[in-house]
Amino acid sequence: MPDAPGRVWREADINYTSGFRGDERILYSNDGLIYKTSDHYKTFTQIK
Repeated sequence: MPDAPGRVWREADINYTSGFRGDERILYSNDGLIYKTSDHYKTFTQIK
């Protein structure tokens, strides 16, 4: 993930219902970047 001074990243599960969390995540930064991973952090697609 792109790093920058003061940038903080958070993550959220996608399509989670219960039990095993799966591989899909949304990652978002405090300065507005949003990425998705469908393979548990192996690859990323920028959404915004």
